Amino acid sequence: MQQNENEQAQDYSSGWSPYPRSSTPASGAGWGVAQVVLTAVLVAVAFSAGWFGNTYANRANVASGDARLVLQAWNDIDQYYVVTNSIDHKKMAYAAIKSMVDSLGDTGHSRFETPEQLKAEEDQLRNAPTVGIGVYLSGGGKDPIRIDAIIPNSPASKSALKPGDWIVGVDGQDVTGKTIDQVRPLITGTAGTAVKLTIVRPSQSKTATFDVTIVRGTFTAQTVVSYIIPDLNIADIQILQFASDADSQLEQKLRDAQAHHVRGIILDLRDDPGGYLDQAVAVASEFVPARRRSAPARSCKSSCWPTARRSGSAPRSGCCRTANLSITSATCPTNR
Repeated sequence: MQQNENEQAQDYSSGWSPYPRSSTPASGAGWGVAQVVLTAVLVAVAFSAGWFGNTYANRANVASGDARLVLQAWNDIDQYYVVTNSIDHKKMAYAAIKSMVDSLGDTGHSRFETPEQLKAEEDQLRNAPTVGIGVYLSGGGKDPIRIDAIIPNSPASKSALKPGDWIVGVDGQDVTGKTIDQVRPLITGTAGTAVKLTIVRPSQSKTATFDVTIVRGTFTAQTVVSYIIPDLNIADIQILQFASDADSQLEQKLRDAQAHHVRGIILDLRDDPGGYLDQAVAVASEFVPARRRSAPARSCKSSCWPTARRSGSAPRSGCCRTANLSITSATCPTNR
């Protein structure tokens, strides 16, 4: 038994193996070349995967031209500003975005809103209770901040303010040259607190000022108001904004007008700041025959042509409208 084991060990040492061998002897040089090629391929694959993966993961950071300046400024501030604990990245981002939007010069239709400002606007369009004084504003920047309308039953409606007044100061602070977004937080506040507005009434004087103090309160903005013009028996129906209930409130006002057997109806859209596009279409549907096209809604990302959805409840004659509202003020509901 010992002899067989010794013989088998000698066979292994001399090159014998119990496993079959290739009939072609291996070349040491060929195997070395194969190793080099295989290593090169693996390195190339790993490099490509890393490069493409990094590009995909950081595709939002890839910038060219002037856009690169923004990223460079952000990185320089982030890396080299000495007082690092004073860096507020959210504040930096909001300020950068707002500056880009403001550079368009389109104060009427393009603006940046923080989540808080957007929520306040959506609450207003949903007719949720609001805390403030109850005014609609326009202008700002190079133009005076103007009170376009006063919300009925709001704190402002009980004050000396009138539509057309300019707001030039808030609590002693000069707001000339400021935007509405900068002034709005100064006017709004906690219910029960007072705010002092410095007012110019241009219909009387463009330089004389007077102060109006208003106590902030909670109110719900009306969407549609109406009254019958004395002696003419004509209903003036004013839509203050295209809020979520604009069409339903309009239908009620139309029924009330018909119950009073009015001779005609004025659809009053003066100083309407806009609102939801679907409500604007629904309101038009009360007066426009079904399936008739209206103006294209160019404010939406996609090209959409709103059409009257039904024959409305408004009478087919005896109607007119007065407006200074552009459809580009409307908001596409799909963006909400």
